[in-house]
Amino acid sequence: GINRLADDSESTILVAAVRASFFVRVTESSLSEIVATTDSTRRKRLLDCLDRLCSGGECINPYQSIIEQLIQCFTKQPSSFDWRTVPVRCRQCEAEIARQEIINEGIAAKQRQQAQTLSQEFENIYTKIRLDVEPLLNNPTDQRPAIRDFIETSKRSGGSIWTLARIVYAGFAKQPCDEDTLHTFYQLCPPFRTLLIALVIAGFDRCIRDIKKGQSYRAGRTDLLMATYLPYCRHFIGTDRSQLRCLKLIATEGDVNVDVCHYDKFRSAITGI
Repeated sequence: GINRLADDSESTILVAAVRASFFVRVTESSLSEIVATTDSTRRKRLLDCLDRLCSGGECINPYQSIIEQLIQCFTKQPSSFDWRTVPVRCRQCEAEIARQEIINEGIAAKQRQQAQTLSQEFENIYTKIRLDVEPLLNNPTDQRPAIRDFIETSKRSGGSIWTLARIVYAGFAKQPCDEDTLHTFYQLCPPFRTLLIALVIAGFDRCIRDIKKGQSYRAGRTDLLMATYLPYCRHFIGTDRSQLRCLKLIATEGDVNVDVCHYDKFRSAITGI
């Protein structure tokens, strides 16, 4: 979405219109993708676009930092926990967007390499799982579930979403927890909920879905995990149709009131054209 906005012939007018109508939240994930841009001239153009957007809003932390803060706040005061009161603003990112003092070719190269490594590790996890389950799924007596049925099944007691929840929660809380605690936090914390549903969808598309038929929900690692940001938005704007398809489903399944919208549709709503 930021790429399209920066390239738009009416970019200056559109940014002004967005700032006048909305409180803008730019995600650290979007900033990281821009930092990794190969062309330094284009990187500067995208950062300048981010700077104009942030002057009417804020940049928010990496999704993993947000989840970590939410879990730690919940473990300290579970009875009074309110996810909306946990700060997510990343002033360090905002300062760099404005000053552009640290970002250079070296940082860009490191960011690209890190993104590629993390993406490959993510895919490798599911590739291994698919190799294990594919023979079972090819059994003629078995029927592969639809994605919503798969998500619903994962939410049952002992289901896969709680296994994922336990791994994520224990990793940040530095202590084990029981399923009742996970259920409580899942209900109280929409960002945690959307992250887990994103991971379940990743598992379905990469390990369960028949790749020769049915709707694909194959979004890349970063695009998919940006689901964590959905509760912090009223409108989530993007251009990758696979990502938008996934995030719309996650918003529905996670009971999050957000309009996941393609840039073209959002632009038309802003301009009336």
